[in-house]
Amino acid sequence: MASVPDRPDDVPVLTQDEVKQLFDPLTGTDALALGVSGGPDSLALLYLFNDWRLQTGWTGRVLVLTVDHRLRDESALEARAVSRHCEQLGLDHRILVWEGEKPVSNIQSKARDARYRLMAQEMRAASIDCLLLAHHRDDQVETFLDRLTRGSGVYGLGAMAPDQPNGPHGLRLMRPLLGLPKARLIGELAARNISWADDPSNRNPDYKRVRLRTMAGLLADEGLDSDRLVETTRRLRRAADAVDTWVANVWTTSVTEHPAGPLRVEFAVLAGLPQEVRLRLLARMIRRVTGRDMPLRLAKLEFIEERVLAGGGQQTLSGAIVLAKGRDLFVWREAGRELPARICLAEGAEGVWDNRYSYSRQEAVGEGADRTFTLGPLDREPGTSTLVDWPAGWPKPAFTCAPALRVDDRLLFVPGLFEADGAGFMSDVELCRLPDQTADMPAKEQDGQGPEACIY
Repeated sequence: MASVPDRPDDVPVLTQDEVKQLFDPLTGTDALALGVSGGPDSLALLYLFNDWRLQTGWTGRVLVLTVDHRLRDESALEARAVSRHCEQLGLDHRILVWEGEKPVSNIQSKARDARYRLMAQEMRAASIDCLLLAHHRDDQVETFLDRLTRGSGVYGLGAMAPDQPNGPHGLRLMRPLLGLPKARLIGELAARNISWADDPSNRNPDYKRVRLRTMAGLLADEGLDSDRLVETTRRLRRAADAVDTWVANVWTTSVTEHPAGPLRVEFAVLAGLPQEVRLRLLARMIRRVTGRDMPLRLAKLEFIEERVLAGGGQQTLSGAIVLAKGRDLFVWREAGRELPARICLAEGAEGVWDNRYSYSRQEAVGEGADRTFTLGPLDREPGTSTLVDWPAGWPKPAFTCAPALRVDDRLLFVPGLFEADGAGFMSDVELCRLPDQTADMPAKEQDGQGPEACIY
């Protein structure tokens, strides 16, 4: 553990009013998780949150999560130290271990993904979807500079949001400390005589974020300090919000979604949009048909957009087909080398198929008890060409990956395309398109891929 430094005179302790202002956006939540590593930032988050909880009388459920990545010998001791802090504060704490063989390259990115995955699993089990993180102003500056080096667009350069509704693994990420410099968080711990874990990777110039921290200091010497950089991210995020508002209006008035999955928009509407709006609309359509919260490389998206406008025929990007045909532009889920899996729906089963549709089957009784229900892509179902009522104006290949529900040896239901006569068994199975969350999907980065990995 690090020793407790002296608190500089020019770094004041946060007042009760400041703490209240930081955490009051949490008032309407009834359950929260906190990601706490044992470093100074997350320990400050833990103690400041607890101050707010006691000050306001907030009575929601709290779960503190620490991920032991097992990348350093000290990690288990540091996780147990967080447990002792939580015990003193009366907060529930759990240690999650990243098991298995560790990667030899791109370690920080893969460790971050493992961290979110493990926390998401624990939070789902506890029926919690909101995760508090200790990202602060210095982190925001590093994120902006990192994305600037990658050539990111307006969404990437908007950096991190204080409230991110659809973060990794579907989590809602909240960052109440985003406006505070790291020095004030360290000052809080120093004032309380609290020591913290010291991760040597934070000083290792082999990691890009450490080099960016040095770059930020040099920029500050030239007058481009953290205040100005953070203000730039706010302005870019404001511009991104304006673009999203325009895209939402176009989505509502001009985009048609078939119940079986594909999307359609009039080509003239698309072509008449400003390029920034058009790119965002295409990105949102691609994410919607694939169901994947995945990065879209801006350079590739710009290339696809250029080809589409030039009449370049069918294009493929990030698991989606984009096709301008006649008066319309169509986007649908690409079949790829392997079609989505066909699964058997056991009694009482529920889940998500192909990241796009939720399903559930009731406990069967009587006649339906011995029925076998399966769910898979339409293209794998025999004899569909003569059974399905193919909709006019839609390309037939757009429905290759449409969900097809079978009972025993016959096709039972395909959303918007087919429903068997007397399909009484449909009362036993519910199949629903997942809600559209693409409007809330933030830009994501692919680390270690060079400048072409800029995101949208």
